[in-house]
Amino acid sequence: MTRAQSLSMLAAIVLALACAPSSFSAPMVWRLQDVKFGDGGTAFGSFTYDASIGQILDWNIVAAHHPADTAIDIPFVNVPSCNDPACDVAERFGSALPPRDEFVFSHGNSPASSAFLSLIAARPLTNDPGLVSLVTGIAPAGSDLSCCENDVNTGLVSGFLDSAPEPASVLSMLAGIAALVAVQWFRRPRRRPA
Repeated sequence: MTRAQSLSMLAAIVLALACAPSSFSAPMVWRLQDVKFGDGGTAFGSFTYDASIGQILDWNIVAAHHPADTAIDIPFVNVPSCNDPACDVAERFGSALPPRDEFVFSHGNSPASSAFLSLIAARPLTNDPGLVSLVTGIAPAGSDLSCCENDVNTGLVSGFLDSAPEPASVLSMLAGIAALVAVQWFRRPRRRPA
């Protein structure tokens, strides 16, 4: 096997890895966009979800809640290696009919400070990029935010999830492009000396 053939084989392997099916792709970062609640509150931030294992890997979301009489900012943040009961928790629940995903983020552990953010995606999330609407309303029919001994419980008015690939996915795509360039470079016609 010549050097050019070896490099072509290596490029083909890299290209195959870069174009692997979505079930083998990297986790996706889902950003909250235009999330608004019935009392004027909002939520922003993102979470990393791996659809191949059905698990939330990381999250950093803030619910900026502004009812008429008080202002509450509730952080839902993943603290790595935290085993305390007060640490934030993120869970995913699937629904068969209609098929969709519910993501519940909880903060705090005492009734006076605990808060829950429920976001229901209109369809199951995958590791492919895209835009997914959130189900509006108050749980269990739709998404909601509850806080602090249920003093605040408000339904979602609008919102959707927008995806951004993890850096590993971008690097895989760039590796695939580099492999194509390498294949073209070594297959170009060479001029032989007369």
